[in-house]
Amino acid sequence: MSQRNLLNKYIIDTSAIFDFWLTEPRTVRPYHVKIHKFRSIWDHISSLVENGTLLVPHCVVNEVVWADQELLDWVKKHKHFFIGHNDCLAELSKIINAFKGYSMKRVNKLTDAYVVSLGMNKGLIVITSEKFCTGTPSQINPQIPNVCDYFSVKWQNLPEFFEAEGL
Repeated sequence: MSQRNLLNKYIIDTSAIFDFWLTEPRTVRPYHVKIHKFRSIWDHISSLVENGTLLVPHCVVNEVVWADQELLDWVKKHKHFFIGHNDCLAELSKIINAFKGYSMKRVNKLTDAYVVSLGMNKGLIVITSEKFCTGTPSQINPQIPNVCDYFSVKWQNLPEFFEAEGL
């Protein structure tokens, strides 16, 4: 096993990335952080990506193509650190079978399933800004925290991630 694999601890969802970069959040989420005010946090995240502690799936990167130029430049600089998802197809199949909304050809939701499946496959903590839904999780529009709980995958919201990293 390579040293890089020993360091893996987190995998990040698009929602958490956008909550750093967007001037105004696209959805109502409680964890919106503006990158320009918290640059040191993003610098820390960049170093976690560079040393292999925080994984960014290629499918997440594909969702940020409409972002501002600064984020696109960051993606271009770090793209050789990003990972594929071919080794988590068994986990992905379990997730799609349990949450039918992922099989409805909604690309952005399939990315969520990939993030959770990679977390499940590699024993990673999923970082997301999505909210946990109390009650019965939606089969059509599942939220990452609910899917993680269903499959016993650890997850954290941004404040929990910041606290765990001492930020």
